[in-house]
Parts: sequence; C-alpha cells; structure tokens
Amino acid sequence: MRTGDAREYIESVYRKRIENLMKEVRKELPEDYVLFLKVRSHYVRIKAGGSTAYTRLTRLRSACWLARRLFGKPLKELSRDEWEILSSELYSMYSTKDAIVSAIYPLRLLLKFLGYSKEEVKELFPYPSSMHAKMSSKSSPPYVPGYILDKVM
Repeated sequence: MRTGDAREYIESVYRKRIENLMKEVRKELPEDYVLFLKVRSHYVRIKAGGSTAYTRLTRLRSACWLARRLFGKPLKELSRDEWEILSSELYSMYSTKDAIVSAIYPLRLLLKFLGYSKEEVKELFPYPSSMHAKMSSKSSPPYVPGYILDKVM
C-alpha cells in the first residue's frame, strides 16, 4: 500500500467515525445538534484532519453530557457561572495538556458562536500553557524549616 493510499484510507475511516458520532449526537442530544454542526463545519472549513475533528467532537459530546448531568440542561442554556463550573470539571477530568486542549478548543469555539467575547472565552477556558504561566507567576509560600514543621505536626 502506498503512503497516499494509506492516508486516504485513514481519513476515510475517520470520516465514517465522524458520521457515526453525528448520528449518535443527533439521537442523544437533539437540542445541541445544531451546535455540533457549526463546530463540525468549522473543522471542515479549516481542513482539520479526521482524527482532530473526531477527537474534538467526541470531547464536545462529553462536555454536553457533563453539562446535562451537572445542571440538567444543554450547553447553550448555561449561565456564565455554570460555564465556570463546567470548565473546572473538564480541567480536572483530563490529565494531559493535549487532552485538555482537545477538550476546550471546541468549547471555546462554541462560546464564540454563542456570543461571548474573546476575553471571556480566554478567562473561562485558558489554554494549559497560559494557566501554567499564571500559576508559576504567583509567589511561592514562605520557606519553613523541616524541624519546625515536625513540631507543628
């Protein structure tokens, strides 16, 4: 099998997986289906790879389920406070930077579609690298010698 054929085959597999995912989303979350279509059309427009689109749409589906479980309503009806709670839940759910980025990227796009400003989107779903910079810029706690800690404990 030539390299071009192999890539085309892999892309066709992802296209089929995305098709099946969209059918599943239509059944499970009919009120969020339009949002999925908008996000999917964005990935088609930017010519994202099949694996990227599939992974991000899967993460978006998970966020929809989590929102329904936590708040009992679809993503498009969440208040700003509920988006903050959802954000913290998602950051605690995924352990690697790549997983976090693939989970928050479609949600950032969705917030943009829902009319949130760029600053609000960045505040609600910061990328892991900017979070790390924020955390490292905070001052560290004062140094306490070990023998004093032992006495306190």
